[in-house]
Amino acid sequence: MPHQEPTDEDRVRGQVAFELLHSWSTLPGLTDEFLDSEALQAWVLSVREIAADAGLRKIADKHVGQILSFSPDGGDDLWPHEAVRELIEELANEEIERGFEIQVMNSRGMTTRGYGEGGGTGARGCSPLSSAIRCPHPPMAESRNAPVANRQ
Repeated sequence: MPHQEPTDEDRVRGQVAFELLHSWSTLPGLTDEFLDSEALQAWVLSVREIAADAGLRKIADKHVGQILSFSPDGGDDLWPHEAVRELIEELANEEIERGFEIQVMNSRGMTTRGYGEGGGTGARGCSPLSSAIRCPHPPMAESRNAPVANRQ
């Protein structure tokens, strides 16, 4: 099938979709600080299935990861919520994990340091939180060491 130039309607739809995805900040299944883990999992699986059918699985996975980063703290007072940690572990998908990491880093905003000043403060804050997550969620603790700590 030869490549066709997008119509004006296609461009408008693309722009609306882009704006929707980049303004999204509510975790599906979250109501009044309660996270319905079944609703979240059903939403993620549905999105991934629809995206796969459209040939957009990779980019959808990255956006799913970004949306998962809007998680509240869990019942154990660690971030992200246990349901999100478990879902990320269960899916074990590099694109979802990368999207999560990107959104966490982007949500920090810009930071600056003087020449010769290291990032020691951020690194020191990592170990207690990653240690708490390490036992039940080892891969997430390893890959999320810095981003999780920076949420504090």
